[in-house]
Amino acid sequence: MTQRAPARLFKLVLWTLGVLVLLVGLLYVSLQFQPVQQYVVNKITDRLSNTLGAPVSIGRVDIEFVKTLDVQDIYIEDLQGDTLLFASSLKADISLFSFWKKEFFINTVTLDGAKLDMHREKESEDFNFQFIIDAFASDTKDTTASSWSFGIEKIKLSNSLVRNFDVRQGTEFEADLGLLLLYLDQLDTENQSVNVRQIGIA
Repeated sequence: MTQRAPARLFKLVLWTLGVLVLLVGLLYVSLQFQPVQQYVVNKITDRLSNTLGAPVSIGRVDIEFVKTLDVQDIYIEDLQGDTLLFASSLKADISLFSFWKKEFFINTVTLDGAKLDMHREKESEDFNFQFIIDAFASDTKDTTASSWSFGIEKIKLSNSLVRNFDVRQGTEFEADLGLLLLYLDQLDTENQSVNVRQIGIA
């Protein structure tokens, strides 16, 4: 009986690994189908809407595992019910994604047909996008859990309108962008800082 135990254990390990590989394979195949991708995105946007306390919607998503991401008809409201961001499409060229190493790096993010409307009222100290920062801010840091490494090399905005209306300061800025390129050296999400190496406007 004792001599057969190692053989049984070996078979159990092989069966377990086989099942895990099969599940990962099924997940990989499932994510190639647009209805499955859309279902996952709907779950994410519902969770994001609950977190932000404001409506968030995405019309369509297309994922080519795991190199490109194509999201269409992105819509985010501010807490006053006005449009904060709308974009016809967002495309991301993913250079590295590792779930086990918690690494996610993007070569290029392309935002097309976007409208970003930032404003601050006279009696308010915060802009209308502050609730997004507050929703993901944490007062305490978990030193036991390792965080994700995240980076973007280039951001591209095309056919987009950016508006910044600050009633409190009495300033207004509006830019109709045919093409804007931002080359980043560093993106620090934890400290909310960005180091831009180069800017291109067309």
